[in-house]
Amino acid sequence: MPKHAKAVLRALLSQRREALSAAAQQEASQKIVHQIMAWSVYQKAQHVGLYVSLGREIDLKVLWQHAMQAGKQCYFPRMRAHHQLAFVPVMQDTPFYQNRYGIWEPQVACSHEVNQLDLLLLPLVGFDEKGHRLGRGGGYYDRWLSQAEVKWRVGVAYASQAWPEITTESTDVPLAYIITEKTIVRIKHDE
Repeated sequence: MPKHAKAVLRALLSQRREALSAAAQQEASQKIVHQIMAWSVYQKAQHVGLYVSLGREIDLKVLWQHAMQAGKQCYFPRMRAHHQLAFVPVMQDTPFYQNRYGIWEPQVACSHEVNQLDLLLLPLVGFDEKGHRLGRGGGYYDRWLSQAEVKWRVGVAYASQAWPEITTESTDVPLAYIITEKTIVRIKHDE
């Protein structure tokens, strides 16, 4: 799939997601969060990477609160120079601010970043059954994942964001699981 076709697909799937109502977002987010809290992978994880939702992305605020109450260490992404991403530890009272792209980031120095997580939940624009993901197009997560150790890479999306096939590039890092409001799918990768 040429880059322009990927951009068209990204726009289509983003529009599909953003067309959802706030009530639909809240209902799907609630279902997904409840699935995650009951999931053995989450229950075992001590170091959890999360994100602050943008627009109609699945909202994980309730999961963050639950994780903190359960004694898990939570990390959120923060953009660094040269199109790099850092995951930094946060507490419930950590202040967040909107970066130049409108994405909420923790106001924590990148000097506290980590490169090891048990579980990383990341937002998706689109996905396919092979665990290929379509993100916002900057490659930030893929660059970070190529250098990090993450036991479980999990995409979080609405079932309506599924696409028959997402074309990948050599720099794309596949997911281990995809969670939608309908199911948790374990991706089987050819070894």
